[in-house]
Amino acid sequence: MSGPLARYVEVLEVISQSSAGLSLTDICELTGLHKATASRLLKALLDSNLVAQTHDSRRLHTAGVRLRSLVRNAISAQLAGGSFLKEMESLSKVSQLTAMLAKLSKGRVTIISLAFPDPTVPYVHPGPLERPILTCSLARAILAYQDDEYIRKVLQRETRMAIAATGSPTANRSSEKLQEVRDTGASICDEELQAGITSVAVPIQVEPYGTIGSIGLVGFTQEYNKKGSKEYIDLLRNTKTQIENKISIIGNEGELRNVVEMAWNEL
Repeated sequence: MSGPLARYVEVLEVISQSSAGLSLTDICELTGLHKATASRLLKALLDSNLVAQTHDSRRLHTAGVRLRSLVRNAISAQLAGGSFLKEMESLSKVSQLTAMLAKLSKGRVTIISLAFPDPTVPYVHPGPLERPILTCSLARAILAYQDDEYIRKVLQRETRMAIAATGSPTANRSSEKLQEVRDTGASICDEELQAGITSVAVPIQVEPYGTIGSIGLVGFTQEYNKKGSKEYIDLLRNTKTQIENKISIIGNEGELRNVVEMAWNEL
Protein backbone atom coordinates (compact mmCIF):
# COMPACT_ATOMS: atom_id res chain seq x y z
CA MET A 1 0.00 0.00 0.00
CA SER A 2 1.29 3.47 -0.84
CA GLY A 3 0.12 7.06 -0.63
CA PRO A 4 -1.46 8.94 2.29
CA LEU A 5 -3.83 6.10 3.18
CA ALA A 6 -0.86 3.88 4.07
CA ARG A 7 0.16 6.27 6.82
CA TYR A 8 -3.32 6.34 8.31
CA VAL A 9 -3.39 2.54 8.30
CA GLU A 10 0.04 2.40 9.93
CA VAL A 11 -1.10 4.68 12.76
CA LEU A 12 -4.34 2.75 13.25
CA GLU A 13 -2.50 -0.56 13.31
CA VAL A 14 -0.17 0.40 16.16
CA ILE A 15 -3.03 1.98 18.12
CA SER A 16 -5.30 -1.04 17.68
CA GLN A 17 -2.55 -3.39 18.88
CA SER A 18 -2.23 -1.56 22.20
CA SER A 19 -4.81 -2.34 24.88
CA ALA A 20 -3.70 0.57 27.10
CA GLY A 21 -3.44 3.27 24.41
CA LEU A 22 -0.44 5.11 22.96
CA SER A 23 0.97 8.59 23.39
CA LEU A 24 2.10 10.70 20.44
CA THR A 25 5.70 9.82 21.30
CA ASP A 26 4.86 6.11 21.35
CA ILE A 27 3.21 6.34 17.93
CA CYS A 28 6.20 8.17 16.44
CA GLU A 29 8.61 5.58 17.82
CA LEU A 30 6.55 2.63 16.54
CA THR A 31 5.85 4.05 13.07
CA GLY A 32 8.98 6.10 12.44
CA LEU A 33 6.80 9.09 11.54
CA HIS A 34 7.90 12.64 12.27
CA LYS A 35 6.03 14.21 15.18
CA ALA A 36 4.38 16.86 12.99
CA THR A 37 3.21 14.22 10.49
CA ALA A 38 1.86 11.95 13.22
CA SER A 39 0.04 14.89 14.83
CA ARG A 40 -1.63 15.79 11.53
CA LEU A 41 -2.73 12.20 10.92
CA LEU A 42 -4.03 11.84 14.47
CA LYS A 43 -6.05 15.06 14.20
CA ALA A 44 -7.85 13.72 11.12
CA LEU A 45 -8.44 10.35 12.79
CA LEU A 46 -9.72 12.03 15.96
CA ASP A 47 -12.03 14.33 13.99
CA SER A 48 -13.58 11.32 12.23
CA ASN A 49 -13.91 9.29 15.48
CA LEU A 50 -11.61 6.57 14.15
CA VAL A 51 -9.33 7.31 17.11
CA ALA A 52 -10.21 8.49 20.62
CA GLN A 53 -8.02 10.29 23.14
CA THR A 54 -8.02 10.04 26.91
CA HIS A 55 -8.70 13.23 28.85
CA ASP A 56 -5.99 12.76 31.46
CA SER A 57 -2.50 14.24 31.38
CA ARG A 58 -1.10 11.31 29.38
CA ARG A 59 -3.37 11.99 26.34
CA LEU A 60 -3.29 8.37 25.19
CA HIS A 61 -4.80 7.36 21.84
CA THR A 62 -7.14 4.36 21.53
CA ALA A 63 -9.52 2.91 18.93
CA GLY A 64 -12.41 5.34 18.41
CA VAL A 65 -16.15 4.74 18.25
CA ARG A 66 -16.29 4.78 14.45
CA LEU A 67 -13.40 2.35 14.06
CA ARG A 68 -14.93 0.01 16.62
CA SER A 69 -18.25 0.14 14.78
CA LEU A 70 -16.67 -0.50 11.39
CA VAL A 71 -14.64 -3.41 12.69
CA ARG A 72 -17.63 -4.91 14.45
CA ASN A 73 -19.58 -4.72 11.18
CA ALA A 74 -16.71 -6.40 9.37
CA ILE A 75 -16.54 -9.13 12.01
CA SER A 76 -20.30 -9.65 11.79
CA ALA A 77 -19.96 -10.09 8.04
CA GLN A 78 -17.22 -12.64 8.67
CA LEU A 79 -19.46 -14.46 11.16
CA ALA A 80 -22.31 -14.55 8.65
CA GLY A 81 -20.07 -15.68 5.82
CA GLY A 82 -19.85 -19.30 6.91
CA SER A 83 -16.27 -18.96 8.14
CA PHE A 84 -17.04 -21.03 11.23
CA LEU A 85 -19.22 -23.80 9.81
CA LYS A 86 -16.64 -26.44 10.75
CA GLU A 87 -16.65 -25.34 14.40
CA MET A 88 -20.45 -25.20 14.46
CA GLU A 89 -20.85 -28.69 12.99
CA SER A 90 -18.33 -30.12 15.43
CA LEU A 91 -20.13 -28.49 18.38
CA SER A 92 -23.49 -29.89 17.28
CA LYS A 93 -22.07 -33.36 16.70
CA VAL A 94 -20.42 -33.57 20.12
CA SER A 95 -23.33 -32.05 22.04
CA GLN A 96 -26.08 -33.73 19.99
CA LEU A 97 -27.99 -30.45 20.17
CA THR A 98 -28.71 -27.73 17.62
CA ALA A 99 -25.84 -25.21 17.49
CA MET A 100 -26.60 -21.54 16.79
CA LEU A 101 -24.46 -18.51 15.98
CA ALA A 102 -25.97 -15.03 16.35
CA LYS A 103 -25.09 -11.37 15.90
CA LEU A 104 -26.52 -8.08 17.13
CA SER A 105 -27.60 -5.48 14.58
CA LYS A 106 -29.76 -2.39 15.10
CA GLY A 107 -31.22 -3.63 18.35
CA ARG A 108 -32.09 -7.06 16.98
CA VAL A 109 -30.40 -10.41 17.54
CA THR A 110 -30.39 -12.61 14.47
CA ILE A 111 -29.29 -16.22 14.03
CA ILE A 112 -26.79 -16.26 11.17
CA SER A 113 -25.62 -19.88 11.24
CA LEU A 114 -27.10 -23.22 12.31
CA ALA A 115 -25.75 -26.74 12.64
CA PHE A 116 -27.84 -29.80 13.41
CA PRO A 117 -26.83 -33.08 15.07
CA ASP A 118 -27.20 -36.58 13.65
CA PRO A 119 -30.67 -36.71 12.04
CA THR A 120 -31.42 -39.92 13.94
CA VAL A 121 -31.34 -37.92 17.18
CA PRO A 122 -34.37 -35.76 18.09
CA TYR A 123 -33.34 -32.14 17.69
CA VAL A 124 -34.88 -28.69 17.88
CA HIS A 125 -35.16 -26.28 14.98
CA PRO A 126 -34.86 -22.87 16.66
CA GLY A 127 -37.69 -21.28 14.68
CA PRO A 128 -37.56 -17.60 13.64
CA LEU A 129 -34.06 -16.34 12.89
CA GLU A 130 -34.73 -13.03 14.65
CA ARG A 131 -34.71 -13.71 18.37
CA PRO A 132 -36.68 -11.99 21.16
CA ILE A 133 -34.10 -9.76 22.81
CA LEU A 134 -34.84 -10.79 26.41
CA THR A 135 -36.34 -14.29 26.23
CA CYS A 136 -33.57 -16.02 24.31
CA SER A 137 -30.18 -17.17 25.62
CA LEU A 138 -28.37 -15.98 22.47
CA ALA A 139 -29.80 -12.49 22.85
CA ARG A 140 -29.09 -12.23 26.57
CA ALA A 141 -25.49 -13.36 26.05
CA ILE A 142 -24.96 -10.40 23.72
CA LEU A 143 -27.11 -7.75 25.42
CA ALA A 144 -25.57 -8.27 28.87
CA TYR A 145 -22.26 -6.85 27.65
CA GLN A 146 -23.53 -3.77 25.82
CA ASP A 147 -23.18 -0.30 27.33
CA ASP A 148 -25.66 0.86 29.98
CA GLU A 149 -27.45 3.34 27.71
CA TYR A 150 -28.02 0.72 25.02
CA ILE A 151 -29.37 -1.75 27.59
CA ARG A 152 -31.64 0.93 29.08
CA LYS A 153 -33.21 1.67 25.70
CA VAL A 154 -33.74 -2.02 24.94
CA LEU A 155 -35.33 -2.65 28.34
CA GLN A 156 -37.63 0.33 27.88
CA ARG A 157 -38.74 -0.95 24.49
CA GLU A 158 -39.23 -4.50 25.71
CA THR A 159 -41.15 -3.27 28.77
CA ARG A 160 -43.56 -1.31 26.58
CA MET A 161 -44.09 -4.40 24.43
CA ALA A 162 -44.62 -6.62 27.50
CA ILE A 163 -47.17 -4.23 29.00
CA ALA A 164 -49.03 -4.05 25.70
CA ALA A 165 -49.07 -7.85 25.40
CA THR A 166 -49.62 -8.98 29.00
CA GLY A 167 -50.18 -5.89 31.11
CA SER A 168 -47.10 -6.78 33.17
CA PRO A 169 -43.68 -5.06 32.99
CA THR A 170 -40.53 -7.21 32.73
CA ALA A 171 -37.65 -4.74 33.07
CA ASN A 172 -36.66 -5.59 36.66
CA ARG A 173 -36.63 -9.33 36.03
CA SER A 174 -34.75 -8.80 32.77
CA SER A 175 -32.10 -6.69 34.50
CA GLU A 176 -31.55 -9.51 36.98
CA LYS A 177 -31.19 -12.04 34.16
CA LEU A 178 -28.60 -9.88 32.41
CA GLN A 179 -26.64 -9.52 35.64
CA GLU A 180 -26.64 -13.31 35.99
CA VAL A 181 -25.07 -13.54 32.54
CA ARG A 182 -22.32 -11.10 33.53
CA ASP A 183 -21.72 -12.99 36.79
CA THR A 184 -21.47 -16.45 35.20
CA GLY A 185 -20.38 -15.68 31.64
CA ALA A 186 -23.25 -17.76 30.25
CA SER A 187 -26.97 -17.39 29.55
CA ILE A 188 -29.49 -20.18 30.18
CA CYS A 189 -33.17 -20.14 29.19
CA ASP A 190 -35.30 -22.91 30.68
CA GLU A 191 -38.06 -22.17 28.19
CA GLU A 192 -36.58 -21.08 24.86
CA LEU A 193 -39.68 -19.57 23.22
CA GLN A 194 -41.82 -22.43 24.53
CA ALA A 195 -42.04 -24.97 27.36
CA GLY A 196 -39.97 -28.12 27.05
CA ILE A 197 -37.04 -26.49 25.25
CA THR A 198 -33.83 -25.34 26.98
CA SER A 199 -31.00 -23.27 25.55
CA VAL A 200 -27.61 -22.05 26.71
CA ALA A 201 -25.29 -19.48 25.12
CA VAL A 202 -22.01 -17.65 25.69
CA PRO A 203 -20.80 -14.34 24.20
CA ILE A 204 -18.24 -14.04 21.41
CA GLN A 205 -15.88 -11.25 22.39
CA VAL A 206 -13.07 -9.63 20.44
CA GLU A 207 -10.87 -7.11 22.20
CA PRO A 208 -10.94 -4.18 22.11
CA TYR A 209 -14.28 -4.26 20.26
CA GLY A 210 -16.33 -6.05 22.89
CA THR A 211 -19.14 -8.54 22.39
CA ILE A 212 -19.93 -8.97 18.70
CA GLY A 213 -22.06 -12.10 18.78
CA SER A 214 -22.96 -15.24 20.69
CA ILE A 215 -22.92 -18.98 20.23
CA GLY A 216 -25.44 -21.33 21.79
CA LEU A 217 -27.04 -24.75 21.97
CA VAL A 218 -30.75 -25.55 22.08
CA GLY A 219 -32.55 -28.84 22.65
CA PHE A 220 -35.48 -30.58 24.23
CA THR A 221 -35.24 -30.14 27.99
CA GLN A 222 -35.41 -33.89 28.57
CA GLU A 223 -32.36 -34.44 26.33
CA TYR A 224 -30.58 -31.35 27.66
CA ASN A 225 -30.82 -32.54 31.26
CA LYS A 226 -29.00 -35.79 30.47
CA LYS A 227 -25.71 -33.86 30.48
CA GLY A 228 -26.59 -30.60 32.19
CA SER A 229 -25.55 -26.99 31.74
CA LYS A 230 -21.94 -27.28 32.94
CA GLU A 231 -20.91 -29.74 30.23
CA TYR A 232 -22.63 -27.73 27.51
CA ILE A 233 -21.12 -24.45 28.73
CA ASP A 234 -17.65 -26.04 28.65
CA LEU A 235 -18.25 -27.14 25.04
CA LEU A 236 -19.49 -23.67 24.10
CA ARG A 237 -16.52 -21.94 25.71
CA ASN A 238 -14.12 -24.19 23.84
CA THR A 239 -15.84 -23.43 20.51
CA LYS A 240 -16.09 -19.72 21.31
CA THR A 241 -12.33 -19.61 21.89
CA GLN A 242 -11.71 -21.27 18.52
CA ILE A 243 -13.93 -18.70 16.79
CA GLU A 244 -12.41 -15.73 18.61
CA ASN A 245 -8.91 -16.91 17.69
CA LYS A 246 -9.88 -17.08 14.01
CA ILE A 247 -11.20 -13.53 13.98
CA SER A 248 -8.21 -11.34 13.16
CA ILE A 249 -9.65 -8.24 11.50
CA ILE A 250 -7.31 -5.67 13.02
CA GLY A 251 -4.25 -7.88 12.81
CA ASN A 252 -4.69 -8.20 9.05
CA GLU A 253 -3.46 -5.18 7.06
CA GLY A 254 -5.75 -5.89 4.13
CA GLU A 255 -8.84 -5.97 6.34
CA LEU A 256 -7.78 -2.85 8.21
CA ARG A 257 -7.16 -1.06 4.91
CA ASN A 258 -10.72 -1.90 3.84
CA VAL A 259 -12.07 -0.55 7.12
CA VAL A 260 -10.15 2.71 6.70
CA GLU A 261 -11.24 3.05 3.08
CA MET A 262 -14.87 2.82 4.24
CA ALA A 263 -14.29 5.95 6.32
CA TRP A 264 -11.92 7.69 3.89
CA ASN A 265 -14.45 10.40 3.04
CA GLU A 266 -14.46 11.38 6.69
CA LEU A 267 -10.75 12.23 6.69
